[in-house]
Order: sequence, then C-alpha cells, then structure tokens
Amino acid sequence: MRSASSGGMSRRIAYRTLAFFLILGVLLGTAELTVHRQYASLSGELEERIEHMNQLREAERAFLESVSYLRAYAAYGREDLQDQAMSARTDYDRLFGQLRDVYKGESEIGELEELNANFDSYSIQMMRWIATGDRERMADLSASQGSSLVRQMETEFSDLVDQQRSRILEVTDHIRTLGRLVLIVPVLALIAALVAAFLLIRYLKKAFIAPVVAAEAAVGRIERGDLVDPGDGVRRDDEIGRLLGGIGRMAEGIRSRQSELENNLLQMEEQREELEAQNDELEAQNEQILDQRSRLEQALQRLTSRERQLEAINVYQQSLVGLTDLNDFLKRAIGQLLLVTERDAAMLVMRDGKRGEPAAREKGEASRDFGARDALRGDSIRSRFGEEGYEMLYSSGYPLEALENFTGEPAGPALQAMLANRPLTRRRPASGAEVGAHGAYSVAIDTYYPVYSGDGEDRPAGFLLLTTYGDRPALAGEEELADGMVRQFLGALFAQLTQSERQRQSRELERLNRELEQEKRNLSHQRDATQQVIDSIYEALVVCLPSGEILMSNRVTAELLDPAFSAGANFVEVMEEVNRRYGIESDAGKRIRAALDNGLNGTKARYTFDPPGRTTRHFEVYVQRIEDVVWGDVRLFVFRDRTEEEESNRLRDEFVSVVSHELRTPLASILGFAEIMLHRTVKPERAQKYLSTIHGEATRLSGLIGDFLDLQRIEAGKQTYRMLPIDLKALTRDVAAQWDGRSGHAVRLHLPQEVCAARSDGDRLKQVLHNLLSNAIKYSPGREFVDCSIRYEPADEQSGGSQPESASGDSAADAGRWIVEVRDYGLGIPEEAKPKLFGKFYRVDNSDRRQIGGTGLGLAIVKEMVEALGGEISFDSELGEGSTFRFSLPELHLPSPAGTVLVLEDDASLGRLVEDSFVGEGLRVCRFDEAESALLALEAAKEQGTPLLCIVDLSLAGDLNGWDFIRRLAADGNLRQVPVIVSSALDPPADYAESEAEKYLRKPFSVRELLEVGLRLTEKPTEALSLALPVPSESLARAALRTNGLDAQQIEVRPDFAIIEVRTDE
Repeated sequence: MRSASSGGMSRRIAYRTLAFFLILGVLLGTAELTVHRQYASLSGELEERIEHMNQLREAERAFLESVSYLRAYAAYGREDLQDQAMSARTDYDRLFGQLRDVYKGESEIGELEELNANFDSYSIQMMRWIATGDRERMADLSASQGSSLVRQMETEFSDLVDQQRSRILEVTDHIRTLGRLVLIVPVLALIAALVAAFLLIRYLKKAFIAPVVAAEAAVGRIERGDLVDPGDGVRRDDEIGRLLGGIGRMAEGIRSRQSELENNLLQMEEQREELEAQNDELEAQNEQILDQRSRLEQALQRLTSRERQLEAINVYQQSLVGLTDLNDFLKRAIGQLLLVTERDAAMLVMRDGKRGEPAAREKGEASRDFGARDALRGDSIRSRFGEEGYEMLYSSGYPLEALENFTGEPAGPALQAMLANRPLTRRRPASGAEVGAHGAYSVAIDTYYPVYSGDGEDRPAGFLLLTTYGDRPALAGEEELADGMVRQFLGALFAQLTQSERQRQSRELERLNRELEQEKRNLSHQRDATQQVIDSIYEALVVCLPSGEILMSNRVTAELLDPAFSAGANFVEVMEEVNRRYGIESDAGKRIRAALDNGLNGTKARYTFDPPGRTTRHFEVYVQRIEDVVWGDVRLFVFRDRTEEEESNRLRDEFVSVVSHELRTPLASILGFAEIMLHRTVKPERAQKYLSTIHGEATRLSGLIGDFLDLQRIEAGKQTYRMLPIDLKALTRDVAAQWDGRSGHAVRLHLPQEVCAARSDGDRLKQVLHNLLSNAIKYSPGREFVDCSIRYEPADEQSGGSQPESASGDSAADAGRWIVEVRDYGLGIPEEAKPKLFGKFYRVDNSDRRQIGGTGLGLAIVKEMVEALGGEISFDSELGEGSTFRFSLPELHLPSPAGTVLVLEDDASLGRLVEDSFVGEGLRVCRFDEAESALLALEAAKEQGTPLLCIVDLSLAGDLNGWDFIRRLAADGNLRQVPVIVSSALDPPADYAESEAEKYLRKPFSVRELLEVGLRLTEKPTEALSLALPVPSESLARAALRTNGLDAQQIEVRPDFAIIEVRTDE
C-alpha cells in the first residue's frame, strides 16, 4: 500500500499561500514608498516655485501701483493721492522684503536690489520736489531716471517670473513620469497574483479535490449495499485519510443495525394483534360510561335550573323592598319578575285621577336585563270619565309602535280582567317587531292581572300585563309560580304606592315651608331695603302717632336734629327737651302739638335750629297724614335741611353788594375823569394824569372781570391747564419784579442757587403769585417790604401728598417738593376768619380793612388753581403781626445730561431707537420729550459739564420747538460748542425750489448714517456750534438756517446730512 505524505494538509496550504502574498506585499510596498517620496518632494518644490512666482507678481503690481499714485500726486497735488501713494509704497516695501527673504543667498535678485535702491532714491527726491512744488526738477528727474528705471524694474520682474515658470515646467515633467510609474506597479502586482492563484488551484485539485471525489463514489456503493474500501488501499495520515477510515467503519455499523431492526419488526407485529383485542373490550366499557354520564348531566341541569330559579326568586323578593322611589322600584321589580316567570314583556297601567304628583317617566330607555326597550310615559292621558284617567307607569320589552298605539283606556281583555277581578290569558298573533329579529315568533300570549291601589276601593285601579312571545309549552307548576310572584309584586306595589303618596305629601310640605321661608326672607330684605332707602334720604323723617309717640325715624334724624328723636319717645316732649338743653327760645313743641291735634295734612313750615355757640341750621318742615295697614292713622314729619340754600342766598346778596361796589367804583372814576376831559379844557400834564388814572381803573376793572370769569370756568370744570416744565425761580423773579416798588413796598426775594424745576402751567402759576403778592402788599399798609422765598422739602419730611413726576412723566418716589412762600408784616387774620378764608366772596370784616377793596375771590381762585396743578396751599397768620401764605408743587426730577448724548425726541419709539444705537457704542444717553425739560436740565447741570452731542427733533411736545432749542444753545457761550444733529426731516423753506441736480430729502435717513455723523461730531469738537441737518445740499441747508434766524459759517455736504458750523455774534 502507498503511504501519503505526512503533515496536515490545511497547514501546508496556509503556509505556502501566506509566504507568497507576504513576498508580493513587501515588493509592492517598497515600490509604492519610493514613488510616494519622490512625488512628495516634487510637489513641495512645485508649490514653492508657484508661491515665488506669485510673490514676484504681487511685488511687481505694488511697484506699478506706487509709481502710478506717485505720478498722480505729482500731477494733481491732492492729499488723498499722497496718502494712497504712501500706502502703496509701504505695501511694495513689505512685499519686496518678503521677496528678498525668499531669494536670500541667490544671485538672481542682485540686479533687482540695485534697481530697487535707485527707485528709493528716485522716490525720495520726487516727494521732496512735490512738497516744494518745483515742477521743473520733477520733470527733469522723471525724464532722466523715472521712465528708464520703471522699464528696467518691469523687465527684471518679468525675467524672474519667466525663470520661475521654466522651473515649474521642469518639476511638472518629473511628476508626470512618476505618475506613469505608479500606473505600471499595480499591473505587475495583478499579474503576479494571477500566477499565484493558478498554482494554488492546481495544487488543491491534486491534493484535496481528487480524494474527496473518490470518497463520494465509495459512499454511493455503500448505499447500494456493496462492501468497499473507500481508501483503495492508500493510507493517509492527513484529514482526508481520517475521513475515508470513518466512512468504512460507518458502512460496517449500518449492516449490523439493519439485522437488529428486522428482528424487532417481527416482535412488534405480534404485540399489535394483542392490543386490538384489548381495544374492543375498552370500547364496550366506554359506551356504558357515556350512558351514565348523560343521565347525570340531565339531573345536574335540572338542579342548576332550579338553583337559578331560586336565586332569581330571592333577588326578585329583595327587589320588592328597600327602594323609596317608585320609578326605581318599578324598573327593578318588574325586571326581576320577568326574569323569574320567564316572560318577555310587561306593562303596568294605573288610574291617575287621585295621584297629585305623577311619577317621572322616560320613553325609550333601554333595559339592561333583557336588551328590550323600557318606557316611562311622561304625560297623563285624558280619560273619558273625568277623574277615571289611566296612565302607563312602566313598560318593558314591547316595541315602540305598540307603546305609541296605547291610548290609556283599559279595553278588551284588560277591562274584562278588571271587571272579573281575576287573571285573564289571551293568545294573539305577534305583530310588527314582536316576531323577533329572526321572524320566528308568530304567537304572543298575554296575561292580564288586576291591580288594586290600596285606597280602600273595592274595584281595581289598573292592570299588569305579562306577555310571552312564541308557542312555548308551559312547564309543571309554572303558572302557580307566576301567580305567586305576581301576588308578591302587587303587595309590594300597594306598599310602595302608599309610601310614595306619603313622600309626595312630605315633599309638598317641604316645598310649602321653603316658599314660606323665602317669603319671610323677601319681606326681610324688602324691609331692610326700605330702611336703607329711608336712611339714605338726606332729610329727617319722623313717623309718629297722633299722641306724639315716635314709631320710626331714619338715621339722618339723629345727625340733623338730635339722637333723642328715636322710636318710643314722644315727639313733642323730645323737641321741648332739646330746645331747653341747647338754650333755644322756640315754640316748635307747641306748633308740633297743634299739628298733631288738628290733624293737619300737607302743611309746610320753616324752622331754625340756632343753639348758642353752634352752627345755625335752617329747616323746612312738611307734615303728611298717612293711613297704614299696620300702624293705622299716623303722621309723617319731614325736616328738609335748607342751610345751604340760606348760605347761598346770603352769598348771593353779598356778591351783588360786593360786585356793585367794586365795579361801580372804577366805573365812577373812569366816567368822572372822562367827563372832565370832554367838557373842560385841562392842561396837558393834568390830562396825562387823568388818562393814567382812567387806564389804572380800567385795568382794575379788567382784573375784576377776569376773576369772575376764572371762577366761573373753575366751577364749570372748563378751566384748562397746560402742564410743562418750568423754573419756579425764574418765574417768581419775573412776577416779583412787577410788584417791586408798588405802594411803597419792596419785594425781597430769597431764592436757592439751583434750578427749581417743576411741571406746571406757567400762566396759572403767575396768576397765583400775582394774587398772593397783591394781597400781601394790600393787607400790609404802612410797611416797607414783603418777602417771597422758595425752599426745598425732601420726600422724607413730607407728611403726605402725591409723588412728583420725572421729566418723562414717571413718578419719582425719592423726589421732594418746592415750597413757595409769600410773607407780609401787616394786619394779620383773626382766628374766627381762618376757616372761611378760602371761601368765595369772603372778606374779613373789621374797621381796619374797610378801606381795602376787593371781591373776596382771589384766595378762592388761588386754592382751586394750586390744587388743580397738583399742589397744596396753606397759611399761618397772627393778628397784628402779618401772614405767610405758602403753596407746594412736586419737584420735577431732571437727569443730568453732562457727558451724555442728549436726545430731544417726543416720539417714544424713535427715541428708544436712537438711544439704543448710541448705547451700543458705549455712550450714555439722556432723553427728553420737551425742549423746556432739556434746557432746565442743561441749566441745572451747568457746573457738571456739557453733553457730548445733542440729537434734536424739530417738532416737540411743549411750547418750544427744536429750532428754539438750537437758538438757545447758539446764544449760550458754554453750550455753543456742543454739536447738534437734527433727527427729523425738515419742511422745505418757502423760497427753495428743486432742480434736476438737487432734490429735497423726503425719506427718513438711516440710523447707521446718524450714528456715523454723531460719532464723527463727538470726536472733533469745534468752537462754534456744529449742526447736522438731514438735507442733501448746501443751498437747502442755508435756506433752512436762514428761515429760523441762523447763519452758516461752513457747510460740509454728505449723502444724508449737511454738517454746518453755525455763525455766532462772537
């Protein structure tokens, strides 16, 4: 036998394959690494050459650009061209320095460096001649050196660029050669791989596939039952040898197992015959067991049916008790009755003539027990016999059309059952939906049972109908069970009806009690409401009997008359007691007694309650006779308080007296002096004196009429106030100057140094100060001066009052108030006159004041105006020492604009836009709505500094516009250097006409341009006022300034703005 080579076949194949591919990979890797290194080197060199060539081109461009700007500067001499020439030369020097570093150590750039040195010398000389303006030397220098030097440098740059380009081409050729080598290496590798694969396949076919095919043929012969040797006598020590040996051993085992199976098959055939005989015996026994099981199941079914019936009866009996509501009882009890008696439908009809509260019924309710329809009829039927009406209380299991056809009248079998007083059964054909979903029911069996209501009558009050669908035979004892169940139901129904009637009566009593309680509450509320109405009437009401006993009085009676006028007291006796207590001499008690005794009705009288030391009250008394269902014949006394009417009459009389005196006096003077001048010849100086007197009296008369009109507007609520920021100090100084020296009185001012800012109506405030100063001078005769002062009161010292406003209208919680005081050293005010001092037409009455004129309206007008302006007024006075009148106004908090961008804009949205723009640049912004606020803030911050910039809208909320603000800045030496930007488009001046080359700006300017102009103005302050107007031309800017009284010193026109230096007198 031949022996195969030793060793594992798989190991040999793996080793040889691995060695081949390892050698092939090493060769390919070495070739790839070599080519990659060459390619990387050439690529780096190529990039370096391209960069050098680009640097040469950039240096050449910068050189030509510097030469161009230099020649342009030499030709035009403009500063911007000089800046561009210097910038281009700096760029060229930088690029040439980089170029020098690149060619460091190489000879190619030597000649270019010499030319660059010559160009430096040429540039320096040319800049010197340009600065001195020597045109001849510039021309000589350009002719002798400039053009030739430029051409030489251009030639040198071109040569260097050509050198770099030729080197780039050489490197590119080397790279292409390497690319071809890179393509050849994979092809060689593929050929080597194919050769290796061919040798491997040949080896595998000889050493592995041929033995496997031989083994397959041996297995086929073994399957046919031949005894073969799979190895054909060849002994192999590898895997295939072991496989062939296993196949031989398997063939021997198969032959041995086949012999054993044939023996076992003979034994199993004998056992099968024995089992068939045993199976016949078991089938006979099984038939006997099935017969016994059938009998047991029938017995169990009967027991189960009986158990279910007993459970249903138990549930049915439980349903007959425990429910108080009739509807719930019927629904539950009749449902269980149908279940126990195995009926399909039921209906209960009862007489409703004596039932006061019918049960609630719902039609079409689905029954959960049977899947049928339950119906509770909601409307009582009409009977043909008066109270003998019947209604269907409950229905279950009948089709809806059968229920709708029910008329409510017992007829036919139902009437016969009620008359015979026994159950009655009838068969009838099933109709409509009664035939069932499958249409199998053709017969319906109805059983009618008479029902008694339990009210003592001997005739039935209704009937119960039970229906069975289908011709089902009755079981033994079924009818007796049904009769028993129905009798139990009827007994429970009798008890339920009795309980339902009692519940109905109980509910009716509860309803009546609730209605009674509601009526009592309504009467109580009505009494309280009536009492509230009586108490709210501002007239004293007293109801008393003819005997004088007071039955009722309202709350106002105790306030107007006395608390003693209360229920239970005697009206006449209380009136006499009150008169005695206050020491009043009056016959009011006797007059009341006479009215009660005589039964007066509709009587009216007047009564004055004038106790010593107390305020006098005037009443008008009405007496009315009333017939009341509770009190009987009573008298109603109504005391109407007419004290205000009496006071109004007194004031009217006093007003007529004062007006007639105050108006006639100046009129008499005017008429008298005018008559003298008309009928006599007077000297000029005397005529001038007469005219002066006439003018003074006319002015006095105008002031009196103005006071009357002001008072009328105030009382009518038509007085208007224009609230604007004002300086109290300046306003007080102006008013005091008008009164200084009048009647020999000097006005001494005591004013603070700071600005006294407040938000008020300047005209009305002047009127207040004129009145106070006029009174101070008038009521201090013989004195030499009066004092007028302003002081500040911080917020923590105030006892109350509203908080002041800030410049933007917000409440400033930490702000104080300004106190304005006018002090005189005259007559003073008596104590009894102080409470009435601010009343209309009131004047202190004593001999010292009789010669002092006046209407008594001044202080009343002052008080109304000060309070309308948000202030308070008060006074201190000592008789014979003088008086001090003071009023307070909330301080107007003004933020300091020093070092900020002042924005004067009344539009909140645009103001926030401008403010956010400058805040984004790191600048602080101070915004105002009115020019008045901004001017006061500038005045207050004078010591702190000025704003960096002012942005002004021309149309503002106050009396001043933007041009007024600009003129104030131009007139102030400290503020005229603050630049101003007008932030709104101007109206075109009247003398301006558009042209083709010049159009008026009608669109809004951009915020970017505004910000750029603002930052530029803040960086370059000027001595004169700098103004930026949103106009597109110089002529329009000059026209706008001229229209508003300003003149331009210098104008710079930009795309959206014209920047102007305003000319001032200085």
